[in-house]
Amino acid sequence: MLAYITHDFSTVLMLLILLIAQWFDFKQHRIPNLLTYGTMLAGIVLQTWFLGWEGFLTALYGFSVGLLILLPFFLGGGMGAGDIKLMAALGTILGPMDILLAAGLTLLCGSVLGLLILIVRRGLKRYFSRYFLILKHLFYTGKLMYFPPAQGEAASLRFPYAVAIATGCVVTLWWTSALDFTFLKMFIASNGL
Repeated sequence: MLAYITHDFSTVLMLLILLIAQWFDFKQHRIPNLLTYGTMLAGIVLQTWFLGWEGFLTALYGFSVGLLILLPFFLGGGMGAGDIKLMAALGTILGPMDILLAAGLTLLCGSVLGLLILIVRRGLKRYFSRYFLILKHLFYTGKLMYFPPAQGEAASLRFPYAVAIATGCVVTLWWTSALDFTFLKMFIASNGL
């Protein structure tokens, strides 16, 4: 996370980015490149501005970790490119260690959301029977083969993964005490509000 002087600013910036990303993901089922690339640029510039060369490297490492953690899910067809770019972009702000925690929590939240959707849409039985078929095929042939869900099956439905990303990032901010908002407390105290 950025230095203490900019700690609150970077937290507010991330929360704003996450809100915008969720709005677009709900409305359009995509996260615009302007938002992801803008976030990448802002993260790199802020890290470099306040922390110099070390900040630049932190932003690049955070970008790399955010990208590489979710890339296999994109390549497997389980996630959109906007989700990957958003996680990588947020890595420029959070840095490599915090984005690693955020990505892990995001995957956990995404799994829970996916299971909830399957339960609500009554697709859990078909979901598990498909994976049983995959294991059966592996056992008999020795080859791992993926059987995608049928069109219209609950497991084939897309859901706004930005919700999972936002949840993972907000929990990370809370865990790392970045949701402290010291500047807001000082402003309220100094103005007698």
